Order: sequence, then C-alpha cells, then structure tokens
Amino acid sequence: MTIQTTPQAHRGRPRAFPSLEAKPAFTSRDPEAVEIAVEAIRLFAETHPRPSHVTQVQAAEMLHVSRATVNRLVKTGHLKLNTLGMIPIAEVDRVLVAR
Repeated sequence: MTIQTTPQAHRGRPRAFPSLEAKPAFTSRDPEAVEIAVEAIRLFAETHPRPSHVTQVQAAEMLHVSRATVNRLVKTGHLKLNTLGMIPIAEVDRVLVAR
C-alpha cells in the first residue's frame, strides 16, 4: 500500500491516507488467508457465545433498525417477547432470515 500525504498539516505533521490505487491486503483468492480468517471467526464464536435473549436495543442493532421499529414489530406480533420483556435470539434470527 502506498501512502500519500496531504499538503495541509495537522499540528505540524502531514496527514497520511492510503492511495486510491492501493490493493487490499486480503483477497478471497488467497486460500491461506481465507483459512486463517475462518479459524479466527470460529475461535471468536467459541469464546463469545451468543446470548439466548436480547434487549430491544440490542435487537435493533442486530436488525439495523431503530428501537422504535423493534417496538412496532413487537406490538404487531412480528417479534415476540419472553416473560422478562426480552427478545429470544431465535426471533431475531427468524426476522433476519425473512429479509
């Protein structure tokens, strides 16, 4: 990756940014890199299990919608709450698959 600097200085130092011609460090054509990435994801998933239930705010983040939209989905019955007012992760997954 080549680095270019801007003519404007930031606190006395030029700011660096990657050139537009720079190639990404990772491409899907590199089987070894793909294997390493898959193993890293597997290890992360093993050490960071998904919660069985999430809050409405967490569900909104997972679904990439606002909290108000999640609240509307709950009120219309598209998302079901448990007895503690949390959303089972299976409900979030169901909505994601339906998209």
